[in-house]
Amino acid sequence: MGLHCLFVLVICVNFVSVTRSDRNPVGPKFTIEPLGKVQFYNSTGAVVTCAASGVPLPTMSWIRQDGTPVQEVPELLQIRPDASLVFSPFRPEDFRQDIHSATYRCTASNSVGIIGSRDVNIRAVIRVKYEIRTYDDFVVKGNTAVLKCYVPSSVQDFVPVISWETDEGFTIQRSSSDSKYKIISDGSLVIEKADLSDGKKKYRCICRDEMDNESVTSIPWGQLIVTEPTTLQVPRIRSGSREHHYKVGSIVELYCIAQGYPVPSYTWYKQEGTRMLPLSSNRRIQVLRSTLLFHKASKIDSATYVCVANNSAGEDRTHLQLVISEYLRASVYPEKLIVKEGISVTFTCNVTGPQITSLVWTKNLKPVITSARTKLISSEVLQIYSVMREDKGMYQCFVRSHDYSYQGSAQLSLEEDPPEFREIFPERLLRPGAKTSLRCLVTGNPLPQVSWRLYSRPVVEGLGVRIGDFVDSQGLLMSFINISAVTSEHGGIYSCHARNEIGAISHSARLSVYGPPYIHPMDNITAVTGEEVNVDCAVSGHPLRSIRWRKDNSLLAGGQRLADHRNGTLSIAQAAKGDQSWYHCEVIGGQGEKAMGSLYVRVVERPVINPFIFGDELMEGMRTMVVCTVLAGESPINILWLKDSMPLLHSEHRDGIHVTNLGEFASSLTIPSVSRYHAGNYTCLVASGAAQASYTAIMNVKASPKWVKKPKDMEVIVNQKVVFTCQAEGIPEPIHRWKYRSGDGSAQPADFRSVVSSSHMYVLENGSLVIRDVEKQDAGLYLCEASNGVGESLSEVVKLTVNVPPRFNQSFEVKTVKEHEEVVLSCNAHGESPLTVSWKRYQRPIDRSVLSRYVLREHVHPNGLQSQLSIPSVLRADSGLFSCEASNDYGREEKSIQLIVQAPPESPEGMQLLQVTSRQITFSWTAPSSGNSPITGYIVVYNQSRKAKDEPLESVRVPASETKVTITGLNPGNTYVFKVHAENALGRSGPSQDLTITTEEEAPANSPQDVRVIPLSSSMVKVTWKAPSPSSLGYLLGYYVGYRDLSTNDPYVYKTVDISKQERLNEALISNLRRNTKYAITVQGYNSKGAGPASKELNVQTLQHDPPRSPILKVINTSEFSVELQWSISEVSPITGYVLLYKSESGDVSEESHVAPQRNSVLVKNLKCGTKYHFTLTAFNNAGRGEPSEEVTARTKGGAPQAPDKSALLAINSTFVVVRLSSWNDGGCPILYFEIRYKPKLQKEWILQSSNIAPAQATVTLSDLNPGTWYDLLMAAHNDAESTEAEYVFATLTASGATVPPLASTSSTSSGAFSILKDPAVFVPIVCAVVVVVVITVVVAVVMVLRRKDTTSECRSQGVYSGSSGGKGENLSMSSYGKVKRSDPSDDSQREPLYYPTPYATTQLSTYSESPNTSHCNTLRRHDGKGHEYDIPHRHAQLMVTYQWRQ
Repeated sequence: MGLHCLFVLVICVNFVSVTRSDRNPVGPKFTIEPLGKVQFYNSTGAVVTCAASGVPLPTMSWIRQDGTPVQEVPELLQIRPDASLVFSPFRPEDFRQDIHSATYRCTASNSVGIIGSRDVNIRAVIRVKYEIRTYDDFVVKGNTAVLKCYVPSSVQDFVPVISWETDEGFTIQRSSSDSKYKIISDGSLVIEKADLSDGKKKYRCICRDEMDNESVTSIPWGQLIVTEPTTLQVPRIRSGSREHHYKVGSIVELYCIAQGYPVPSYTWYKQEGTRMLPLSSNRRIQVLRSTLLFHKASKIDSATYVCVANNSAGEDRTHLQLVISEYLRASVYPEKLIVKEGISVTFTCNVTGPQITSLVWTKNLKPVITSARTKLISSEVLQIYSVMREDKGMYQCFVRSHDYSYQGSAQLSLEEDPPEFREIFPERLLRPGAKTSLRCLVTGNPLPQVSWRLYSRPVVEGLGVRIGDFVDSQGLLMSFINISAVTSEHGGIYSCHARNEIGAISHSARLSVYGPPYIHPMDNITAVTGEEVNVDCAVSGHPLRSIRWRKDNSLLAGGQRLADHRNGTLSIAQAAKGDQSWYHCEVIGGQGEKAMGSLYVRVVERPVINPFIFGDELMEGMRTMVVCTVLAGESPINILWLKDSMPLLHSEHRDGIHVTNLGEFASSLTIPSVSRYHAGNYTCLVASGAAQASYTAIMNVKASPKWVKKPKDMEVIVNQKVVFTCQAEGIPEPIHRWKYRSGDGSAQPADFRSVVSSSHMYVLENGSLVIRDVEKQDAGLYLCEASNGVGESLSEVVKLTVNVPPRFNQSFEVKTVKEHEEVVLSCNAHGESPLTVSWKRYQRPIDRSVLSRYVLREHVHPNGLQSQLSIPSVLRADSGLFSCEASNDYGREEKSIQLIVQAPPESPEGMQLLQVTSRQITFSWTAPSSGNSPITGYIVVYNQSRKAKDEPLESVRVPASETKVTITGLNPGNTYVFKVHAENALGRSGPSQDLTITTEEEAPANSPQDVRVIPLSSSMVKVTWKAPSPSSLGYLLGYYVGYRDLSTNDPYVYKTVDISKQERLNEALISNLRRNTKYAITVQGYNSKGAGPASKELNVQTLQHDPPRSPILKVINTSEFSVELQWSISEVSPITGYVLLYKSESGDVSEESHVAPQRNSVLVKNLKCGTKYHFTLTAFNNAGRGEPSEEVTARTKGGAPQAPDKSALLAINSTFVVVRLSSWNDGGCPILYFEIRYKPKLQKEWILQSSNIAPAQATVTLSDLNPGTWYDLLMAAHNDAESTEAEYVFATLTASGATVPPLASTSSTSSGAFSILKDPAVFVPIVCAVVVVVVITVVVAVVMVLRRKDTTSECRSQGVYSGSSGGKGENLSMSSYGKVKRSDPSDDSQREPLYYPTPYATTQLSTYSESPNTSHCNTLRRHDGKGHEYDIPHRHAQLMVTYQWRQ
């Protein structure tokens, strides 16, 4: 029982009061979170800052990846008071991977919980010298060129390219908007549309070392070699990164750079599944030739993009994978939860960014362990059911993506408050028998527990005393003591104690009752030596005169340790063994009444433990025992062992630990075989009554290293990365050291030398060795040693084999040779054997057609293979890019050789006129292909186009720097032909295309001839002239006609006459002159260069009067055949008469009528009825005609004919129909004639009765109709106004005079078919056609039998079928049928033939004759004069059959 109580005592949580300032604690939150990656040079060091906020203010610290605290290391690592981690500069030999290549985490903790930062990867880089280089590259003229900046891979992460510069001092920045030069994402320089001038410059890149912020310039200068295209080249896209990663919102540029000839064009596509969607520029995306630009990338832009480079020789394409992701971020929602106990909560980790590789939940920086209450709904969702107190704290989710990590945190708190009194009871003075209630109103969460005490003893319910409590609707706890009738025994100090898991409070007040003194029973007290003792005298009654304490029977003398206070409290400071005794409280009432109470104070000694230790040299496998001996302390004594605060019970074998009691005052702890897991804090806890003591000793176990992961042999290829994993564990933590020895034979430890960490080779915190960009000399043996000073160290030797793929000492070479010389292209490849070399030209195998001209030689040497390609007599067409590719089992490498064959230049092109005058011209041309040798100059030759070809040419020399020339001393208006030749050191090119230019003109040299002037009115004259004599200075554009009033001194006024716009050649009208005034007239010609000399001055005088003005004309009356017009005119000039012009709307010729001057109206007669007419009226006098009036329109009365009803129009019989013409209404205009057509209902062609039937005829009879047959009748009536057509459907009577049924009643299919056969017009032709077919078949069969007997006469007998008219027969269509002649010859002349469709052939067949060409025996030639030939299906004689059929 004692041990159990002691255990409860150990693990019990002591509750303390919570002040109001800590009522709303806030968990820690980082205000400055360190970066995930910190790099620095060993010569500079670094400071990593971390800060957090919270209530109370968090405590900051640093831990390692395994959770152990970071300890300061003198001269290498310090921790500042502000929690900054300081890495001091150090020497290379002082590099420690556990410090300088390790992962750290900053922590912040307060009473709410603890949080940790993201992983902070520290990497110290040993400063070494490095070089940045720029190499020459080539490009075909007009293509896009790329110059690369080669930064060593060991420093690429922190040495970016910031700019490029040329040897001319021109700087290209990354942000440059220059369309010619751009720096792309990998730092390369892109030069658009490279030309020869770009090849004359040198380039270098400038980088910035972000470690020390210093600039580094590449060496040496690189040069761009621009070559001339000689043959078609299929586009080839430069290889580069195929996968591009950017963040949301970035400016993204995807490049697709190809070379080819002609210069390729580019097309971009977005691949969606199997579809290729062409891209065009929009608001966000721009397609800029070889560049695809995203102004503000979003996640929807993540896709595969296809670039197609195309020219007339072919195409190439590449696929570029674009991945747009957000920055790695993590946050927990909600960030803060304050809930009641028992409520379920959910935390969600919201992650953005690239694909994560891990997500871990922690609580107070310890992994969350799932259980029945704590579950992961998904990796991002953590749910806690029925929250308990132990669930409080800080929750975090840590996410990781490749080399980066991020964290989000949230606070989970319970709605908890320490107890707080809202109402308390006061001190009271009552008389005996009174009722009273003592109440405490308490709040708190969880709900507090309330207890009542009277002095030190709990209040017990009894007679007249009731204790109770309840919770009201607001959650307030009311606890009370009710006393129905107080007595002096009820008096004393009452205490209300409220306690919950958060804290405890109490309130005390005295209840005084009038009466004699009374002392309540008091409990004895056990005190521990050295502690303070306070005892209240449990007295009641009122009034009280005095309260005194006695020890045994003696009053307390007072002193520094013992005190008797007037309020009845006894104090013993630092209790000693001698203080143990009976103590008596003596009280005297107001009337002298006395009362006394006693208690015994027992003083016990505190146990004293003899210290014990485990020793500093305890190692695994040893045994150890310690004894906890109690040197002082009163019986009974209980001893309990704890390891890391967890109890180890007696006689229990736990993890190899034995606990044994050695009597009442000693206990031993024995471990027969110590292991590293036994290390920890061991505590001996001793209890002696109310006194207890403890002593703790630390067991440190030294454990020798043990392998966790042993390194293994590795085989890699040059420039790859290799990681040797070497991990061991032990106590203390082993230190890993790596050593190296070249070669692969047996080796002794002394043969190895230590590996010094650098950017190329370094050791990780876990002991692994990393070698970046492996080189051939890195091959050999590597020794990993793990030691911690305990036992034997571990070591393992592994072998690194480095395989070398093919490589060339020089990846690019330029060969320049003159045409027809011999050239040798050499490729010297190094690498592992066996090596093979293949040759290509423009990335394609060399064409078989030229292989005979090439010679290939190979030579094997110890380090590789040399391959040579020679051309004995090189041609300019051989110019181009040759490449040799070397390959072995470990890779392939390519070397490019630009072969430049020099020859005379090509002919200049692009001749363009820049300026021309009358005596000089300026023109330009495009510099031609130089023949791979600089052009030294140009020769311009020219001559007049009209000169003979054998006449000598003029020539002008132009320097090579110029591509334009000005030729002077030419003649105006002459045409010249120009040609240009280019020259270089190897010769002269052929001539360019002809440029034909005509020089400008000069002003005319002669004046116009035969100038005449005629007055036309009082304000206008007409001037005529003849052109001046021709000159060689230009061509006339027009004339200036000048005039001036001779009565004044005014200068000439000129009117311009443009020849191209002149309706009448060499004539001008001058208007707005003064009446009856003399003018001087002159004329001069002009051209584009100015005016020529003026003609001789002529005089003319304007007339006295003008022609009349335009009358105002209107229509006042109309009839069927006339229109009456009226007009008015206000006129000063005399009028001699009027001319009236009019015409009908459909007429082409106007009629003219003259009207006397005194009239103002006229009646125009003999017009057509119902016709629209247009009228104009013009007045005239001796000065001429005036302007015509505005046109007026009038229509004579009358309209189109009106068709009658069928019943009024037709009189129907069985074989004829009478058409009553008089039934038509003429519409007000007499009908001029009728047209009548008719046809049976089922017939397509119309039968024309007549197209000109006079109205006077009154009736027209349609005869020879079939009885009981439906017919269509089409009739038209014409008058002057219009024509009217009407169509009627009628049926003739049957032979018996009955009517036929309506068309709608013959709907049956079978009856309809038979009704067709009942029609003679249909039935008879069918019968005849059948007979014709039978006869033709019989005759053809007979002829075929006869033809077999005499095949030689098959063509001779065909002449018998010629018509009797010698080929001039009627030649009618087989389907043409002529009607029987009528008695009225006038009707017959208007009749048109009736057409029946084949096979109703009821007319005479056309006459045919044999073609005169005997080789075409199987054709018939028609005698129509057009010579058409018709193929006959059979080779035998054709038969002409004539039929005449009459009804």
